[in-house]
Amino acid sequence: NGTYTFLNVAANMAYDVVISTSNTATTPSLPIGYSNTGEGTAAAGDGTVDGLTSVSISTASVSGVNFGIKQSCEPPAGTVTFSTSGNNTALGYVTTYVLTDASGVIMQTVSNPFTLPNTAGNFRLYAINYDNTPPSGAGGSGTAPTTSAGTNIAAIGGTCVALGSPMLFEVCSLSLAGNVFHDANGLSDNTVNGTPTNLTNTLYANLVSGGVVVASVAVAADGSYLFTGVAANTSYTVVIATSATTSTASLPTGWANTGEFTGTGTGSDGTVNGAQLVNMGTLSIIDVNFGIEVPPTASNLTATSQTNPMGTTNATVPATTFAGTDADGTVVSLTITSFPTNATSITINGTQYTSVSLPAVGVTVPTNTSGEPTQSIAIDPIDGSVNVVISYATVDNAGISSAAGTATMPFTAAVVTISGNVFHDIGGLLTDNTVNGTGTNVSGVLYANLISGGVIISSVLVANNGSFAFANIAPNTNYTVIIATSATATTPSLPTGWVS
Repeated sequence: NGTYTFLNVAANMAYDVVISTSNTATTPSLPIGYSNTGEGTAAAGDGTVDGLTSVSISTASVSGVNFGIKQSCEPPAGTVTFSTSGNNTALGYVTTYVLTDASGVIMQTVSNPFTLPNTAGNFRLYAINYDNTPPSGAGGSGTAPTTSAGTNIAAIGGTCVALGSPMLFEVCSLSLAGNVFHDANGLSDNTVNGTPTNLTNTLYANLVSGGVVVASVAVAADGSYLFTGVAANTSYTVVIATSATTSTASLPTGWANTGEFTGTGTGSDGTVNGAQLVNMGTLSIIDVNFGIEVPPTASNLTATSQTNPMGTTNATVPATTFAGTDADGTVVSLTITSFPTNATSITINGTQYTSVSLPAVGVTVPTNTSGEPTQSIAIDPIDGSVNVVISYATVDNAGISSAAGTATMPFTAAVVTISGNVFHDIGGLLTDNTVNGTGTNVSGVLYANLISGGVIISSVLVANNGSFAFANIAPNTNYTVIIATSATATTPSLPTGWVS
């Protein structure tokens, strides 16, 4: 209802009160199409029409610090109703109304009321009263004036034409304005705000309609942009870009969008993409705002190589295998974006995932400010010498993700050896309950065969001193070792004349 009140104002002070379109402005401003008419506590105003008045407060409250404003132009596509009083209504006379441009060229005939043009400019409304008596009528031979579009009002002709003084009016030029903010915390506060920026003169605000850029302005150093002469009742998309000719949003390398919203309060348009739909009505729109920030980074780190645990045994991924930084904020989490390579499972904070069960959106893990996970991560590598690569992205306090980083876990195949001896044990187990004696290979005719599942895995000739060894054997496997006279035998055998 136009009222305002300042509470708890300090006494014995002098103040200036200004009417403005911004709650941070110290100078007056009004929406486009409006102007000040006066202000002050006195009925006659303070003597200077400028939207600002000074007030001195002693120990009593002051009321009636009033301001007057008026609309100096009509909104585009607004409705105008005009008076028809005074028209000649004598028999045979009619009145036609035409709209002309500032030079008097007829644009169209109009009815009452009528809709103003959709674009800004100065216009005139004329009432044309004339004798429309047909030639065959009793009153004479009336001729209608020419009121078609393109005719100058001074050349309309006609019989007994009375042309009234025009109604002059201006259609306001609509504007669309907003700001670009370096919004380091993004929508974590559900607000597009921060420090105004144009990234050192590298940003443009492009006004797009039907996929075509219809206007482009460079974003100012204070982050603001302004389009003037915007059509009413039209839908536009505003995009922030590095080029004045593109209809799609873009930012310099190393920057990311954080959100968009029309207004200075909480909220967003729901899609973080550097573009915002604006439906113009018949009033200007301000604060079509955009937020941008520097996204975090994710490192590519490799842990110390370790022996593959083989089978289904997990290996813990050191937290220091992950890392991230954020130039204008804080890393708060990381997201495992895909299933690791060369692994059968990954276990995060006690929950095991396979290539089938890992969510398509990945798994988010909280981190410290260095991007190191604060929950346990373990992987089960496939057997052998492999590198398990975990792809991830860090996420900052603005909710923006980094480019992909990797945490690599190298594994080497386990080295297992089985070795033993063949003894000429004359006393056998009957005398000392021990397999011992003099090492022998019975003149080179003995083999040690390594068998698993009935299949010979390896065979070695027993050395002259009776020793044998199998190298590079797969761990976590059950084997049988036999002594035989053949490298292909799966059952024990000895030369004639020898017994076990």
